[in-house]
Formats: sequence, structure tokens, C-alpha cells
Amino acid sequence: MPVRMRIEYVSPERVGRYVFARRLEDKGFTLTSSARLGGVAIEPVVSQPRALKKDGSVELEIFTFVLKSADDLSKFSPGSEVLLDERSTDEEKA
Repeated sequence: MPVRMRIEYVSPERVGRYVFARRLEDKGFTLTSSARLGGVAIEPVVSQPRALKKDGSVELEIFTFVLKSADDLSKFSPGSEVLLDERSTDEEKA
């Protein structure tokens, strides 16, 4: 089931293929090799950047996604809302 996310940061292409996104719904997710963020293919790995809230507590709703192609970085901009689609293909279910 897709999860709504808001883009928080897009890395410069010379740095990497990273996008930070904030989860907007209280849903868990699992990434597969066919997962997409905003319709863009992403690697099936996720991490959380070291971020703090204004009150100093750890921010647990921001995730780092790695795009499969740096050419797709331009499709994201901070503040935009996208869907994280974690669905697997029929081949992965077999």
C-alpha cells in the first residue's frame, strides 16, 4: 500500500543520488527491488539521516532513499508530496 511522503532534501548530483523524505502517514513499509518514490525507481535500501527536532529529540520520520539513476534527481523538489510505492512485481512473489 503506498505511503505519502514529503521531500525534505535532494542531494546535488555530484554528491550522490539521495533524497530525504518525511513519512506523512503512520504506516510501515518494506522496500523491494521494484519500489518507487514518486514514480522513480529506488534502490531497495533505506536509512535514516541523523536529524533532530526543534526540541532536541531524534527525528524518526525522515528517511533517506537512494535513486537508481542520478538523472532522476531533478524530478524532486523540497516540499513536494510523493507516494512511496513498495509493491513487488509478480516475479518477486513467485
